[in-house]
Amino acid sequence: MPNYTVTVNLNPELKPSLVWDGCDLPFKDKTFPNVVSIGMIHQITDKTRFVSELKRVASERVVIYDAVSKTLEVIDV
Repeated sequence: MPNYTVTVNLNPELKPSLVWDGCDLPFKDKTFPNVVSIGMIHQITDKTRFVSELKRVASERVVIYDAVSKTLEVIDV
């Protein structure tokens, strides 16, 4: 099963902004200064690939928060 990343709006009438495979993001290298993952890393089967992909599209920092283990990781790229 692929891993998906979804941006979700609290308003149920709005549709998600983007849906994609979190291990194969459709962005160029260093597209964003900061990349944030909240509450989903525990659902990812290939965590190493997922984190590598987040680092690839970030130019400064990756922030990963896992609500299940209540861990926060900040990675300077």
